[in-house]
Amino acid sequence: MSELNRREFVAAAAAACAFCVACPEGVLAATAKGPVDAGDVNAFTKEGVYDALSQSQGFFLISSKGKLYATSSTCTHKANQVSIDSENHGQLKCEKHGSLFSLDGKVVKPPAKRSLPRYAIKLDAKKHVIVDPTKRLKRRVGMIRRAL
Repeated sequence: MSELNRREFVAAAAAACAFCVACPEGVLAATAKGPVDAGDVNAFTKEGVYDALSQSQGFFLISSKGKLYATSSTCTHKANQVSIDSENHGQLKCEKHGSLFSLDGKVVKPPAKRSLPRYAIKLDAKKHVIVDPTKRLKRRVGMIRRAL
């Protein structure tokens, strides 16, 4: 195999950059740059995954066992969008490479090796859920009780 000369290297690098620029919007997941008002806490009383902000802000709100928490919607494998698995609503799936995550963000099926991060979450004075994706939390923290 021959070595690349400078001209071939520059041409290959330019093609790679053009591919990145032409990448369709939404292939790589979005992440909010600061706190996000997700709405009134009473909107999240039903158990399950709320994905209204998953593409635009980069997180899911998950209501489980009387608690509400925010989990990233960006796959830890290659930073693609994660969505609710259409075959099993009890899991989250990266459509790009097939990683599966439990609703608490733990890896169920590789290629992802790391759990989805959780984000800081709190209630403001108006009882609105405020999620801050710039603040990643350890597991078991970052939950609020829905009854508040």
